[in-house]
Amino acid sequence: YAGEILSLGNKGHWLNSSIVKMMVLGYGTDIPYKTRQLFRQSGTVHIFAISGLHVGIVATIVVLMLSIARLSPALRTLIFAVIIIAYTIATGASPSTIRACIMALIFYVSILVGRRTMLLSTIAATALITQIINPLQILNIGYILSFVCIIGIAIFAPPLIGLSERLKESIVLTYDRAKSAKSVAKSNSIEADFLSTTKKQWWTKISELFLVRVFLDAIRQIPEGLAVSIAVFIVSIPTTGYFFGQITPASILCNILVIPLAFFIVITAALAMISGIFSYELAIIFNSANIAFTDWLIAIAEFGAGMPFATISLPEWSLSATITSSAIILLLAFLLRPLKR
Repeated sequence: YAGEILSLGNKGHWLNSSIVKMMVLGYGTDIPYKTRQLFRQSGTVHIFAISGLHVGIVATIVVLMLSIARLSPALRTLIFAVIIIAYTIATGASPSTIRACIMALIFYVSILVGRRTMLLSTIAATALITQIINPLQILNIGYILSFVCIIGIAIFAPPLIGLSERLKESIVLTYDRAKSAKSVAKSNSIEADFLSTTKKQWWTKISELFLVRVFLDAIRQIPEGLAVSIAVFIVSIPTTGYFFGQITPASILCNILVIPLAFFIVITAALAMISGIFSYELAIIFNSANIAFTDWLIAIAEFGAGMPFATISLPEWSLSATITSSAIILLLAFLLRPLKR
């Protein structure tokens, strides 16, 4: 039924519909090999697999909906748990979705009971629970990559965000100093100040207000996404090198754009499925929006795949090389700790 709703109004856009169904429901086998290859080469093929990203998006939607409802904490916890567990099972219960499901439950319960959660502690608890459920998961590549990526975010993202914050502060400080020096220089000449006021001040103020604020706002929004993307790329090098013999530097840039877009696609698809119960016309409107979103998604993948050195094949990556590179990455994480804010 959900697949039929997501197909409404998509005549002539079967590829867009297949991508949405693959991302939301976990099926869409008719996606061409050429399209899948574009996403592989750009390092964004992970959005096709129901994973921790998708569970996180669904969990965010459910939390927002429950925050509006006037329900007791116990009832909200029960509803949240039922929906997240049901979604995890319905989409195949892959190792990464199970990991994300358990982490989401731990975080949500901790917030409701007023307990402060630490990401590394939550990761450790999740690993313990998943190993109790099925110890053989440790042999699954998806399971390993799932934990490697989330540990990388926990270790590297905070110092990288701190570094970007310091860079942003230095840019702001340099701008303020330049502006102060400019004001002093202008005050030395009343005539120059008058001419500047009558002829150029309106343009100067508008350009400074617009360009500087846009630039600083862009810097303010980029750090988190860039830090997460770089963190995942760094920590996944030993694992992807060992198992797949290649790395995809293009993923650093592409994932900054793809992950927020994937969030909008899943939300829009959810709204289409909910509204489709009452009105097919409303579902078609949401599906039409997803046509545009998925077109952008394909365009980003094409751009990433066409970048120089988008994918780099590695020489034979031995176990010793994997251990050595992992040790270097841990040392780098230790050295970056003072930058953490």
